[in-house]
Amino acid sequence: EAVLQVELAKLQLVNTPLDIFVSHEWPSVATSRLPKHDKQLSTLLKIKPYFKGEVSRGELGSHNLSNLLDCLQPRYWFSAHLHCHFNALVQTKSGLVEFQALDKKCPKP
Repeated sequence: EAVLQVELAKLQLVNTPLDIFVSHEWPSVATSRLPKHDKQLSTLLKIKPYFKGEVSRGELGSHNLSNLLDCLQPRYWFSAHLHCHFNALVQTKSGLVEFQALDKKCPKP
């Protein structure tokens, strides 16, 4: 945990605009800042209904990465940890970040 905090602090010092940021875990704001009846969120909860409790509590994903997203505000943020496709526009203080969750690669038939 201490190493993670040090690495996050280093990343927050980046003062160059970023186009793309990639993380394993989702930032929690990818779902917590969306309206309850958002179409993408509804689709996600149909595919992964067991996320509903975490989403409603704002606990799906990492709060540390949400803070980093707010700090860096890249144009695009990609994550893959939850193995499903999901996209959302995340509102920050000065703009929008396009979040894309990537699904795992499926084998060809």
